[in-house]
Amino acid sequence: MKTDGPRWNALWLPTLSHRGYDGHSYRSSRSQSRLGFPRVAWLALWLPCVLASTVLGESVLPSTAIGSEPVLTESPEELAQNSTIHRDAYGTPHIEGSTDESVVFAFAYAQCEDYFWQLEDSYILALGRYAEVHGPAGLNSDLLNRAFEIVPRSQADYARLEPELRSLCEAFVAGINYYLDTHPEAAPRLIDRFEPWHVLAYARQLTVETCFRYTRLSKSYLPRSNPRIWAATGSNGWVIGPGKSASGHAMLFANPHQPWYGYGQLYEAHLRSGEGWNFSGATVFGAALPSLGHNEFVGWTYTTNEPDVADVWRVTFDDPAQPLNYRYGDGYRRASEWRTQIRVKTLLGMKNREFTFRKTHYGPIVAQEDEQHFLAIRIAKLYEAFVLRQNIRLMRAKNLEDFRDALSMQQFTIMNALYADQEGNAYFVYNGLIPRRDPSFDWSRPVDGSDPRTEWEGIHEFHELPQLLNPEAGYLQNCNSSPFTTTHLDNPREEDFPSYMAEDKHDDKRRAKRSREILQAVESVTWEELQKLAFDNTLYWARHELPRYAEALKELEQTDPELANQVGPYLRHLLDWDGRCEADSTAATLCTTWYERLYGSDYPGEVLLARFESNTRAQFEALVEAAEWLKLMHGDWKVPWGEIHRIQRHADVAEFSAIPFNDNLPSLPCLGGHGPMGTVFTQYYTPSVKVPFLRNMVRRYGVVGTTYVGVFEFGPRIRGATLMNYGESGDPASPHFFDQAKLLSERRLKPELFYWQDVLAGARESYHPGER
Repeated sequence: MKTDGPRWNALWLPTLSHRGYDGHSYRSSRSQSRLGFPRVAWLALWLPCVLASTVLGESVLPSTAIGSEPVLTESPEELAQNSTIHRDAYGTPHIEGSTDESVVFAFAYAQCEDYFWQLEDSYILALGRYAEVHGPAGLNSDLLNRAFEIVPRSQADYARLEPELRSLCEAFVAGINYYLDTHPEAAPRLIDRFEPWHVLAYARQLTVETCFRYTRLSKSYLPRSNPRIWAATGSNGWVIGPGKSASGHAMLFANPHQPWYGYGQLYEAHLRSGEGWNFSGATVFGAALPSLGHNEFVGWTYTTNEPDVADVWRVTFDDPAQPLNYRYGDGYRRASEWRTQIRVKTLLGMKNREFTFRKTHYGPIVAQEDEQHFLAIRIAKLYEAFVLRQNIRLMRAKNLEDFRDALSMQQFTIMNALYADQEGNAYFVYNGLIPRRDPSFDWSRPVDGSDPRTEWEGIHEFHELPQLLNPEAGYLQNCNSSPFTTTHLDNPREEDFPSYMAEDKHDDKRRAKRSREILQAVESVTWEELQKLAFDNTLYWARHELPRYAEALKELEQTDPELANQVGPYLRHLLDWDGRCEADSTAATLCTTWYERLYGSDYPGEVLLARFESNTRAQFEALVEAAEWLKLMHGDWKVPWGEIHRIQRHADVAEFSAIPFNDNLPSLPCLGGHGPMGTVFTQYYTPSVKVPFLRNMVRRYGVVGTTYVGVFEFGPRIRGATLMNYGESGDPASPHFFDQAKLLSERRLKPELFYWQDVLAGARESYHPGER
């Protein structure tokens, strides 16, 4: 869906006009509605009824899932003895166990050892109690959680999961609880005991957090997030076919661009089970299994895409006798309504706020347009899909057929998949749970909820999605870009798919253009060259646009010699540069500063701001302004890139506005460039700030971007090299809190230990959970 919306605050929902959805026709109101309550909430008519300072008890369902008997037969002590954690030189856990359950148990335990604070934080989010710990900043996500009934639905649905899934969920939370039992100093902030159904709630909440934006109601509706941070979240992925590799084997490059703080940060691990798993890769804290990586035969990565997986319906409540009735067909359907309390941490103590939610058969109400018209939303298969179900199958895949069969289960709401294997296959699929719709409606806007023809007609099957296998071009790439520009030669054809399927169908980002430029040109790529290409920091925009400005300067010298004299030194400095973000490059700093003035600093930021369109003079003036700004901020317009673009880490913080970056604390240079300018090594930074007596932070610190890097070669013996942006541990006292940041700063990867004899030889520490 594509509908811009209003700015809103944490307590009141503006009334929305449905005259155009063009970003200009909204109006805000705090007046009383016909129903007699304030027009409030942004997610489900949350109608604040009570604001009390007393602490009230939880009114959710019992802590155990209804009707669910335990499936796991081993005790925590037995699971601990049946599993071993081997830590390598970088603290990466290599976990072996006799059963899948013992491995998952130890995987949870290892996550807790490394960063229990973040794991618990993600589960607090999943339980809809984030404001209880983080205050008003967490209220948005809690409201979203309650609107979609994540907790009660997960408690009820857990009992209906397959025994295999329940057994793994039980093992995972048993590992967390065993860590708490053996580490009383851990001191949970909220969750003293984890329950198996929490794992299901966690998966659903993360789906809502990441997919609510696909409604396109407004960036302001994004839950709990800084829109600039989450908009920049993305990924790069490549597959190099055997014909382009020196060894004749397929190669894979995995490069998620996740936030460096909060629930999106990644964790690396290696799992080996006596029941068949041998998988090395990465996932987010709190996940029961890795989500991307490789086993002995195949490997894959994911990149964020824009499939239309959510829709908005305009629902009409116009029955004065039955206020919950809404029009449907020739009659009415009845909405349901309920009240719940959310505890919010404040400076004055814990406050309780009571809200009323409403839902239709489409989904929860999220906005009010006028007295009768409201908006309801739905996310595809939110309650039916469970990504753990699919990950179990994926980790056991031995070939392309197995991999496709696992993906065809359609348990993962979004994400492109790029795949390589030992047989030399290179495969891409534009994955997503995309509803089948009546094409006569404009699904980019709210549709009429009273018309039964707007009902979804199932989900497009896996074979109906855009895909590409072993292309003539010899490579695959996706950098959050159109599936129809995957290579410079053969691609899926746009006309073969419904118009609503891929909302990014015309989005050919500069990162994708740079990737095609690299992959088209390379031949006989060696293992060492692939590792260097993973950190390519050439700026596509600089390479392709600066020559155009050189020609424009010649014309400017004739028409406005005064401005040309001002521009000349700066532009010539850029023209003498190779377009790379090297540590000593002052041109990289000037060029990026100029670019951010021309295109804005927000993501995606690949379209000139309106005032610069078709106005080369204004663009040149922006270059002069960029140089003057650098002088003001740093004392000189020639500022080395590595001097101000830095890596610094802080622990136990989830909100980006609260990260205490400080120019006086140790940091390392970071050579990743601005993603919209078209660089493989992508990094997004805080802005420089100089406010007398308030804040003086002139250096820029990485907050989103290269979070995990993995390169893999699928020969008879698989080779891998990986990197985490900071390190494996979230404990500042650990040697693995910041050790990999040095590798990132130096653009180096660490060799992956995959075959077990190598793991045992490289282990610096081996122990059963509870023994360390």
